[in-house]
Amino acid sequence: MSGGMSGSGIEGDECLVTSWTDLNQVRNGLTLWYKLTADLSDADGDYAALAGPAANGGLGWEPIGTSDPWAPFTGTFDGQGHTISDLYINRPETGARGLFGVSEGDISNVGMIDVDVTGGGSYTGGLVGHNYGTISNSYSTGSVSGNRWVGGLSGYAAIFFGVPLTVSNSYSTGSVSGSDTGGLVSGTYGGSITSSFWDTETSGQATSAGGTGKTTAEMKTLATFSGALWDIAKVEDWSNNIWFMGTPPTYSAGETYPRLWWEEFEWIDTTPPVLATGVNPATLTYDITASTVDIADVGTCTDADSGMHLTEPYQVSYSDAGTSFDANCSNNSYTITTAWGTSHSASFAGTDGHYYCIKLECKDAAGTPNTNAFYSASNILYDITAPTLTFTDNVAAGPVSSDTITATWGDASVKKWDYDADGVCSTTAGDYSKTDANSMTQSTETNNGKYICLYGEDVAGNKSTLASANDINIDVTAPIITIDNPDSIPSSSKTITASTNEGTLTMSNTSGLNCDETLNFIDYASQTFINGSDNNLRVCYKAVDQSNNISYSFSNPIAGIITSIPGGIVQGPKNESISQTNPVVANNIINHIGGILNQLRQSLLNILPSTQPSTIPPTDLQPDNLLPTETPENDSRLFQIYQGIISTLINLLKLFIFVR
Repeated sequence: MSGGMSGSGIEGDECLVTSWTDLNQVRNGLTLWYKLTADLSDADGDYAALAGPAANGGLGWEPIGTSDPWAPFTGTFDGQGHTISDLYINRPETGARGLFGVSEGDISNVGMIDVDVTGGGSYTGGLVGHNYGTISNSYSTGSVSGNRWVGGLSGYAAIFFGVPLTVSNSYSTGSVSGSDTGGLVSGTYGGSITSSFWDTETSGQATSAGGTGKTTAEMKTLATFSGALWDIAKVEDWSNNIWFMGTPPTYSAGETYPRLWWEEFEWIDTTPPVLATGVNPATLTYDITASTVDIADVGTCTDADSGMHLTEPYQVSYSDAGTSFDANCSNNSYTITTAWGTSHSASFAGTDGHYYCIKLECKDAAGTPNTNAFYSASNILYDITAPTLTFTDNVAAGPVSSDTITATWGDASVKKWDYDADGVCSTTAGDYSKTDANSMTQSTETNNGKYICLYGEDVAGNKSTLASANDINIDVTAPIITIDNPDSIPSSSKTITASTNEGTLTMSNTSGLNCDETLNFIDYASQTFINGSDNNLRVCYKAVDQSNNISYSFSNPIAGIITSIPGGIVQGPKNESISQTNPVVANNIINHIGGILNQLRQSLLNILPSTQPSTIPPTDLQPDNLLPTETPENDSRLFQIYQGIISTLINLLKLFIFVR
């Protein structure tokens, strides 16, 4: 920055000259880049002290860049089509006089109007006294006088130690007086002067060291300049040209000298610009740390006649509508956030939860008369609060056979979730693959040990994540029941035990064939059966684990229990259907009893007289005769066998009594 001007003075960030004071500071930064952003004239408040007849003790403007000491201007000065009027210099004792005294830099797009320059010694010009650099698209009017080397635009132009010298697309109409004079340039040494002109009538000079002399009429003829390939047009045909010709009300060429595009456009353009891109901002960002609303590209305006030809065409304002939506943004009071300039973006401090309207103002080269305002179609909600995510039904501590997980997402417009091994949720939306919030119910063991992570993002880009309180623990595997079934070898008791690998075990004794929830279950205990009537019973076991998974398992039927009765006779099942008796057990019992009775019968036959054998009844207890082959006719056969045994014993007792 030079002398308090905005800009750093480099290409792309030029120092902006807005006043005579800024212009005067250029001498303190001779190597920098500058842009003139306003017309300067004697109407400005700082003119008298710097560039008027009373400035510097009557010497007027002090030229920028000197030859003694050697300190030329070597930077870049772009007038951007603006004019500098009423420049006064009265320094007859010194040379190198002009807006710039000595220049090796690049000067362009500036008009010097009604200058009054008097210099002494050598090299006096309306724009530059001694030029070693470049002048383009510039002009000078007024009067220039001096001792030697006096020119309307530049006093002298020369190549200096390889510095390129060019003068192009420029002209001069001012009067020139002195010795060694030229209508445009008084003298040259090397370099080139192309497509440039001077008015031979108003300058009083028939010759120049460079350029082409034209009459006043020719200087006001479009063909003079278009034929020299200037970027010029009549006012009515003007479209982004550097130069125009014409003056209202007829707007016809032939009435004015060429003018740079900035000049007097308030007279030639009466149509305000129109909105090309809507004022519903394309991009909204929110700086949570700084609490600012940042809006990029509020909108773009164009001028129906000639495009946006103002160096500062945009102004952006905002209105705080509070916490309620405001449907009519045009009625609000606005605060400027981006003043007139090239930027059509905005940044301003916001209040969380408030609505804002945005206004874009555009003006074209005609300035204030051609200004138009455009408003956002609806409010913009400034939101720097992340969505509130909540598990309404969190992952159960488990184990459970099924787990229904539900959540609320606050104002999130993006709702995603996924599994995570450690419960540290990612803040990157792309790391989440699931978008159906209703599918979080877990019913398989696939994701056991993982957490559920929620991701929510609102329209402002605020993000939230939330991990479940517990990892998933689903158990859908039924418990395993192990039964230690007893054998069926005849014995006085049978013991049966069971166990489960998890959960609670209960049991129910039954003579039926079903083992399910229809039975009445009691707490598990080891069981020992001692009654013959227990033969054919079965035990149904039920196991229930922590996840309420259920298993049922049936034992083998109880078999082989035998019980003694008085006299040593073995008692088995009584009054039971043979179809419910284990045939193996029945055979064992029958064989046992039949063997005893046959021994008794044989013993009796050995001691009885041979005349008595027919009185001893046969036992009829051979196994082949005892096992029934049909049911239900033989259902009471086993009981009949026991009756036969008792009857036989009674007959034996009678026989013993008879023998005695």
